Amino acid sequence: MRFLVTMVARSALVLIMLLLASSAALACFCITPEVHEGFERARAVFQGEVLEIIPPRNTDKDAPFIDRAYTFRFKVERTWKGSFFNETADVYALMGECFSLPWLVKGEKYLVYADPILGSTKSTDVMINVCNRTSSMSATRTEFRLVGPSSDRSIESEIRALNGLLTMPPSSKSRPDPFRWMN
Repeated sequence: MRFLVTMVARSALVLIMLLLASSAALACFCITPEVHEGFERARAVFQGEVLEIIPPRNTDKDAPFIDRAYTFRFKVERTWKGSFFNETADVYALMGECFSLPWLVKGEKYLVYADPILGSTKSTDVMINVCNRTSSMSATRTEFRLVGPSSDRSIESEIRALNGLLTMPPSSKSRPDPFRWMN
C-alpha cells in the first residue's frame, strides 16, 4: 500500500510539472503564415544583408517597444514590398524573449518579412519575430531554418512564390492558392 501511495504521489508531481511546463511552452507558440499571408501582413518584404546590430536604448520591460528592441540595419538587395526603404532598412526585434528569433548575424543575408509595429505612425517602423517568415538565406545557419521555411520548402522556392504573387492580376476578393507556386 505504501508503494502505491508513493507511486501516485510521484505521478501527480510529474503531471503537475508537465502541466506547468506545457503552459509556459504554449505561451510562446505561433504558426508561421503561408507565403501569401506573410506577404499580405508584412509592411515590407526584402532580401538583405545585416550591416549593423544596434543594442536597445533602454532595457526596462515597461519601455516602449522601439526603445527596448535591437535595431538590425540591413543593406537592401531586393524588394518585393515596402519601397520606402532606399539602400538600407532598420528593422526592430526583441531578443532573448518569448517570440524572439535566433540571433541574426552581421554579414549574413536574410529574407525579411517585416511587420508593422502596432501603435507606430511611421511607415518605416517595422519588426521581425519568430511568428513571421523571416529566415536566413545561408545554408550554414541550420538553427535558423527551424523558424524559417519548413523542410519541404527552400528559400529559392519562397522567392519564386513571392515573384508569383507580384505577377498575379489584382483581384478584389480572391486569394492566391499558397501551394500553386511551391513546385
